[in-house]
Amino acid sequence: MSVLLYGNNKEILLAIEAVAAEKNIKKEVFFNALESAFLDVARNTFGESYNFLVRIGRSNGLVEFLRQITVVEEVENDFTEISLKDAQHIKKDAQIGDVLHEDMPTIELSHDILHHVQKEIYHVVLSAEKEAEFEYFNALLNKPVTGTVKKVSSNGVLVKIDRFECFIPRKKLIFGELERLSNGQKLQE
Repeated sequence: MSVLLYGNNKEILLAIEAVAAEKNIKKEVFFNALESAFLDVARNTFGESYNFLVRIGRSNGLVEFLRQITVVEEVENDFTEISLKDAQHIKKDAQIGDVLHEDMPTIELSHDILHHVQKEIYHVVLSAEKEAEFEYFNALLNKPVTGTVKKVSSNGVLVKIDRFECFIPRKKLIFGELERLSNGQKLQE
């Protein structure tokens, strides 16, 4: 079964591209997050017994909910296995050990489901942003860094370095340095 997300999937793909570029996150991270979230939706809708696969078309945004079934001589689990005879009705040249994909019925995309998907994507994006920030600053270890003071407060200073903002607490600054800093000032360490 294939479904459209919100109607025009090209807009979804453009949104993924825009956010991925803005956050400096690979588009594949978004697709994997969407597939994982929709896999949860399928499991919650149909149960944990099935072996599901969710695929999202990278070029068209089409979402496919599939059930994977293995061709066996003797079926022991109706949720994940199919007999050779029945499999050959689906695929004429099916053989023992083949894995077939069967379309699942339509899933109603309710507000709750879409909210769950949104939360999953948010967590993945947040995690990817933190990882990108860590990698960026890890590469700067033991190298000179230039930043701009964004805000000075009694607790410390907020400094913008490239596209990241860092808070330096008062106790990490040299005594009296906080009072000499002002918004917009360039700092080099």
